[in-house]
Amino acid sequence: MTATSQRAKFEYEMLQHYSGLEIAVLESQVAGVYVLFALPLLGDDSSWDPKSLAATGEPGDVYVPDGFSTPNFAVATDTLTIAMGYPLSDNDNDEAWPLVVEWPVGMKLSSQVTQIPSTSKGQSSIELITSCKKMFMQQWRYRKDFIGELRHHVIVLEYDPIDFSHVFFLLQEQLDAVSPLRILVLRLQFSAEFFLTNCTSDLQISLLDGEASTSAVSLELPATSIVANCEEAGDSQKSVVQFLEATRKSLLKHFYGE
Repeated sequence: MTATSQRAKFEYEMLQHYSGLEIAVLESQVAGVYVLFALPLLGDDSSWDPKSLAATGEPGDVYVPDGFSTPNFAVATDTLTIAMGYPLSDNDNDEAWPLVVEWPVGMKLSSQVTQIPSTSKGQSSIELITSCKKMFMQQWRYRKDFIGELRHHVIVLEYDPIDFSHVFFLLQEQLDAVSPLRILVLRLQFSAEFFLTNCTSDLQISLLDGEASTSAVSLELPATSIVANCEEAGDSQKSVVQFLEATRKSLLKHFYGE
C-alpha cells in the first residue's frame, strides 16, 4: 500500500459512517487515478425536514420557525453535496487535491458568496467538511435571521425559502401629516458584493407598483456600513434597523427629491 493510498484508506475510515456517502474511483490525465468521496454537506437530520416543521408550526406564519436550521430542499435528491478527491497513484505530488461543492439550483447566491476552503495534505476530510459548512452557514443564517427580524418591523409578503436571497415586503411612507400616505411594495435582493463590503449601497432594492407591464424602479441606497456578523446577539435587529432607515431615505429622495 503506497503512502497516498494509505491516506485514501484513512479518509475512508473517517467517512464510512456518514449517511449518504458515495465513493467513486476516477482517472484523469492531470490527477491520475484517484478516489472521490461525495456526501451531503449538512448531514442527515430529520429535525431539518420542512414538512415536520410545518406540521408543528403556526399555519399563518410566513417565516419558518427558529428550529429550521438548514435549507429546505424541495427534492430529496437535490442536496448540497461536497466531494473530495484523494490520489491513489504512487507519487509525491504536493498539489492540492480536488474539492468540489455541488450547489442545488435554488442556491445560486450561496454558491457565489461561500468561500470554499483550500485543500492541503495537512487537512483531513472531516476538517474540510467542518470548515466548508461553517463558511456556508455563516452567510446563510445571516440572511435567514435578517428576514426573520424584518417581519417584526414590516409586513413580509414573500421570500426565498431555500437560500433567503430575496424578500418582498410592504412599507408605509409619509413625509408629514398633510402628505399622502403611501403603502409601497418593495423587493430586497441580497447581492454577492454586499457580503464583501457590508455596505448598504450594494443591497439591491426595487420599488414595485403592481402592474405587470411596468418595470420595477431601482432605488439607490446610501453608502453606509451595515452590521453583518450573524454570530453576535442582536446583529439582525441592528442590520434591519439600518436597512430600513437607508430605504426610507432613498424613498424620500425618490418621491420628493430630498
